[in-house]
Amino acid sequence: MDTSSAKYAVNEKILDAVGMTRAHIADPYLVQKMMENREDDIRPCVGAGYCIDRIYVGLESLCIHNASTSREEMYPHEITKNTEICRNIVIIGGGIAGLECARICKIRGHNVTLYEANAKLGGQVLLASKANWRRDLSNIIDWRVNQCDKLGVTIHTQTYADYETIIEDNPDVVIIATGGIPNTDFMLDNTGKEYVNTVW
Repeated sequence: MDTSSAKYAVNEKILDAVGMTRAHIADPYLVQKMMENREDDIRPCVGAGYCIDRIYVGLESLCIHNASTSREEMYPHEITKNTEICRNIVIIGGGIAGLECARICKIRGHNVTLYEANAKLGGQVLLASKANWRRDLSNIIDWRVNQCDKLGVTIHTQTYADYETIIEDNPDVVIIATGGIPNTDFMLDNTGKEYVNTVW
């Protein structure tokens, strides 16, 4: 159940309470954000089931959409602003890693510019979300894009970030988040290479 439906059902006394276990794994501040009318800031559960799959085999619950889940001591959910240093940060790559990096750097108080060569942001998750049973994965992209827009991250799509483009931004830090490409060259003797395929 999404937060809007849950809020409506409780407010209209259709239900006394709503259980949203995986939604709280994705965003443990869900109720607080609802009470503060910050529904747009709620990191939505995308139904990947990664959290529950891990529990069933005796591992900690991790979230495909929230790296802080079960790692709060290393990666806090709430990012604190750095009031001492403001850097110009250029991020190359608008996949999930680039978008998350841009979001966190902006919250920390830095000037952030992100470049993506493609017309759409999201990288390989954009491709993965094309499958009917995985279309909710697109919320991983949408949430980060919305957060970056709200925070004021400068985003350039359809822009190949070459040396001149980067230098024009006078960066203090350049972060490469361009992902990878399939590598089948590890099969040096080519035995069975005809059976190796890639979905990318």
